[in-house]
Amino acid sequence: MTGSCKKGVFEPIHSTLVAIRDDRVIEIAGSLAFSSLLAIVPLLVLALALFTAFPIFADFEAALRNFLVEQLMPESFSATVMGYLNTFAQQSSKLSTIGGIFLVITALLIVFSVESALNKLWHVNENRGLAKRLFIFIVFLLLGPLVAGASLWTSAFLLHESLGLAPTLSIQTPYLTSAINISLSAFACSWLFVVVPNCKVLWRYALIGGLFTAVCLESVRLGLAFYLQQFPTYTVIYGAFSVLPAFLIWVYLSWVAFLSGATLAANLGRLNQSAQN
Repeated sequence: MTGSCKKGVFEPIHSTLVAIRDDRVIEIAGSLAFSSLLAIVPLLVLALALFTAFPIFADFEAALRNFLVEQLMPESFSATVMGYLNTFAQQSSKLSTIGGIFLVITALLIVFSVESALNKLWHVNENRGLAKRLFIFIVFLLLGPLVAGASLWTSAFLLHESLGLAPTLSIQTPYLTSAINISLSAFACSWLFVVVPNCKVLWRYALIGGLFTAVCLESVRLGLAFYLQQFPTYTVIYGAFSVLPAFLIWVYLSWVAFLSGATLAANLGRLNQSAQN
């Protein structure tokens, strides 16, 4: 009885690890890391263009920028990376019409790559039609930055107000901030797990996978920051160029975390289906 109970408890973990190996999650993460390096500037340009077109959302843009610099990436290189990305984005905004079209195409490629990767993890053989994929991309492009910025701005505002009402909470601010970031990241990843794959994904499994992803992303950020502070190997070897390899490692590990959470959500759905059959 005890043996079967332990098997039941550890079965989702074991089967998820097997799925990560069989579905070649590590290799897919490497491919997406390379693709995202090409698409990150186009996506940033399109997001900033949206905020520029609607000045009323300036506070949301500021909240999103602060999140990217202070909470998403390790502090040791976040400001430098965002500075370069903003410079690239400003230069890209001066492109001609044809250049702008290729910019959008580049952004589309990473979105389609993520969709194909998630479909593979859910063992879906067919992608959506081009029209539906474009519709999802447009909705994501229009609503994604706004929703993220609004959520981050609201969270920062509520946190600030709560600290004003209870100054003793200021000691716990880093923990509250991390909890808010993990909650927002978990919901965002869960939403992607439900919407992007070309199949029905139950929210309860998507939320488990999203929470796992969010915790892993926060662990990657804190762990990489600790490593760079305590063992500055890249700084010694690469000098001022050390930002690049550190950023590449962060991008790759972030994709590993995201795809591992997706694999967990997909595997829980398969185990539930097998149990019902």
